[in-house]
Amino acid sequence: MSSASDLPPGSGEGSQGRFANAWDRYVDDARRVGQVWPGDDWGDPVLWNAWFLRLLGDFGAATWQRVVEIGQGTGKYTSRVLAAGNAQLLACDVSERFLGLCRERLAEHVASGRLRTRLVDERDPFGIPNAVAAEGWTGAVDAVFSIDTFVHLTFTQVAAILLGTTSCLRPGGVMAFTYACGTSEPGRRKMIQDLDRVIRAGSEPTTGCFHWVSPELVRVTAEAMGYEVAICDVDPLHGRDGHFVGRLRDLDRARGMRELQRG
Repeated sequence: MSSASDLPPGSGEGSQGRFANAWDRYVDDARRVGQVWPGDDWGDPVLWNAWFLRLLGDFGAATWQRVVEIGQGTGKYTSRVLAAGNAQLLACDVSERFLGLCRERLAEHVASGRLRTRLVDERDPFGIPNAVAAEGWTGAVDAVFSIDTFVHLTFTQVAAILLGTTSCLRPGGVMAFTYACGTSEPGRRKMIQDLDRVIRAGSEPTTGCFHWVSPELVRVTAEAMGYEVAICDVDPLHGRDGHFVGRLRDLDRARGMRELQRG
């Protein structure tokens, strides 16, 4: 269970970042209007099952032993990974509200020790590696994944997580996520339709705004960090969001990029 002690030095009660506040507020607002599990309002089981299979199931989810999920929401993909095999899963989120609901929804897995949660600070560029190190999993994680979360992050934040993950994964480990693809026709339409409300609100996270990138940018960044890219395209079912799956192959390149980050 997460607590203020899970946060990096200098963070804690009253010092949440903009994303944490926005997503806690999102949960509170959704619960007030009667949503039992906020986040289940987007998509449906057909889409969720298809994305699970394409991004995770086809890449060995049934055999994974240690998995990290970033931005798990209330756990619709968490539950699918846990049902696929015998993995232990560490769910990391900036929102304590979402973590609490995930623990409630998947209480049996919390009780068995297969599901662990950790509150991370959005302003800590090493938040995910630090959370993984606290579990004793550094360099031994089979997969890190994030679905419907990176669409809301700037690419600088995505790149920090993508690079940090290279210290978490075992050689050949899987990194999988969805991203806001600005080159798909539905993505471009959403970008234009959202312009007024997002700009008028100062691009605050409370708008739920997407941060648009191209598959090319995602691919070349991942390759530069040591990933062998298996998928970097547009979801073939929904046709809007980008899909990425890569395996950590070039450990020297990854190490060099981490050294560059630390200056």
